Amino acid sequence: MLHGFPEFWWSWRRQIPALAERFRVVAVDMRGFNESDKPTYGYDLTTLAGDIAGLIHHLGGKAHVVGRDWGGAVAYQLAMDSPRKVDKLAILNAPHPDVWIESWLTHPEQQRMSWYVFFNLLPDLPEALYKEQFDAGTIRLAKVMHPDALDVYRRAFNKPGVASAAVNYYREIVRDIERRRRQKPKRITRPVRVLWGAEDVALDPIVNEIAARWCDDFDVT
Repeated sequence: MLHGFPEFWWSWRRQIPALAERFRVVAVDMRGFNESDKPTYGYDLTTLAGDIAGLIHHLGGKAHVVGRDWGGAVAYQLAMDSPRKVDKLAILNAPHPDVWIESWLTHPEQQRMSWYVFFNLLPDLPEALYKEQFDAGTIRLAKVMHPDALDVYRRAFNKPGVASAAVNYYREIVRDIERRRRQKPKRITRPVRVLWGAEDVALDPIVNEIAARWCDDFDVT
């Protein structure tokens, strides 16, 4: 189970008990978040997917992979790079990375919704603002979460190095745009099931229509 920005493994706390009745459940802190290592490099999707492939290999066999937001993008990349490590993908409001790039470059509505990506390219300022928003309780999560839960995320995000690592996810995918545009995306052969929240303010549903082109078995609910 792969979380999104600006969360950590704890975001799956309500799903873990139910899933544990049928599966061995592993909810990770992805690179740079909470208790994971926080190197200054390795926030490109190929490396992030390699982190998860290595973990699955260590645990043995292959996995049903669930991802939300950045965790979903990493899950898509994992299925492209290491299909033998993946049984099925469950995606919660996350774009196929190559599809996000295509829609960001060519679809005006997605460009409008992704304005914050440009902001995240600035040096230092995004990290400072997100910390300030957490401390003030004005970050977007505050609109949907109990203050006690928000405080848990605030403490995790304020750990040294986390803010920079989290923002580097955005910086690295933008740096990687030209390389990814020069090569055709690998087809995803594993089944992909997308659970889509219609009120997403950051992603246009067009990303699912485009993603279906690159997946052999794709379904959206």
